[in-house]
Amino acid sequence: MNKTQKNAFKWLLSQGYKETEILFKENKSPTFITPDKNYEVKRLTGTQIIFYQSQYERLIDKKNVTILVFKDDSFSPVLTIKFDEIKSKPPKYKNLDINWVSNDKKTKTLKVSEKTKLRLQKHGYMGESFEDLINRILDKLEKK
Repeated sequence: MNKTQKNAFKWLLSQGYKETEILFKENKSPTFITPDKNYEVKRLTGTQIIFYQSQYERLIDKKNVTILVFKDDSFSPVLTIKFDEIKSKPPKYKNLDINWVSNDKKTKTLKVSEKTKLRLQKHGYMGESFEDLINRILDKLEKK
């Protein structure tokens, strides 16, 4: 379990669920299954959460799915969303940006350390995606 999922698990316990009633699904959606609900846990990065196509496909036919949005180091969700309210894939929900990432062959995932991510964020502009930031930095390097 990552840090956000651990905080969500603790929050579910605080909501009255017993540990034995909470099924954790590592690398699957929904993240947690309880007797009465399904929960998908999302980490808030700036004003954005990310949904991958595979997650969307697993959640679309599930009943009673709640999205729990956590900031880093928050012990309760900053926002809860009924998945039915966003299954039309809106780019925004309230003040939240939702990045719907399709699993096409043209898109790849890069894993970077938290330190590298923070360094990149320091160079980004408000609302700039990591892809745009990295391309801007690469463009500058290639001009030299």
